[in-house]
Amino acid sequence: MTQTRGRILGVSALALTFAAGLASPALAQQAPNVVVQEAPPQADRAVVNRIVVRGNERIDQTTVLSYLPIQPGDTIDAVTIDVAVRTLSRTGLFADVQLGLQANGDLIVEIAENPIINQVTFEGNKALAEKKLRDEVTIRPRGIYTRARVQEDVGKIVELYRLSGRISATVTPKLVQLDQNRVDVVFEIDEGPETGISAITFLGNRAFSDSDLAGVMVTKTSKWWRLFSSNDNYDPNRLDYDREQLRKFYTNRGYYDFRILSSVAELKPDNSAFGVTVTVDEGDRYNFGEIKVVTENDRLNGDFLQLLLPIRKG
Repeated sequence: MTQTRGRILGVSALALTFAAGLASPALAQQAPNVVVQEAPPQADRAVVNRIVVRGNERIDQTTVLSYLPIQPGDTIDAVTIDVAVRTLSRTGLFADVQLGLQANGDLIVEIAENPIINQVTFEGNKALAEKKLRDEVTIRPRGIYTRARVQEDVGKIVELYRLSGRISATVTPKLVQLDQNRVDVVFEIDEGPETGISAITFLGNRAFSDSDLAGVMVTKTSKWWRLFSSNDNYDPNRLDYDREQLRKFYTNRGYYDFRILSSVAELKPDNSAFGVTVTVDEGDRYNFGEIKVVTENDRLNGDFLQLLLPIRKG
């Protein structure tokens, strides 16, 4: 607030303060670092005469006022202005919000609108197609830019790479400022190397060998001859599928109580590969006892039907 606007009691999203001794919390627009100070005494309250909105370009004044929890005639203090600034900031429409009460009772709402996204581009992606990345992110051209949404999209891209076996991938968002309060959003991607599987170890298995169980799993250890396969890359979703395959393998062979106690993937110190350790509890093996077919239909012979069954005693 400049001195030319008169004596102002002001609060902003970057520095929420009352002039003339009033104090209130501080709030950043996207990542608020709240500093709570003592509430002002009852004497430091004032009545709002009218509300003046400044700085809006695309957003209509009526829209701004609809979000503002203050109306002419209200009695306000530092806490009231603090709540109002937080409310406007959380709409995601504004890069900065400042509120100040002038000596004549005018409440000045000074806003800086978030920019409009001109285009979204990706740089450095080779392992994943741009269409797959574009389908993953939520920001779109002609949408409103907010740092929170961009950071959320960064996390989604990193997770996409992690699931494709590139655990060390990093994504850096950058803005290119344009005229008319527009920006280009660029996701700079360092895909990093593929993270392979150095070894698959089984603990607790007695009925079947490690090689028997490894043969059931889709995930394989990394070998030089698997150049055209991605099954030797670390993929937590694929490991979930492998656990289900192991369960079916055992239950189909009579181990009804089979359980996987743990499945741990540990990254090597050089981040080059994972070692997977699967601990199992095989349980007892169940065999069929006496088998008898009983029918209430006189035309059907139970002994003959029993011969058709694919299971036998033992």
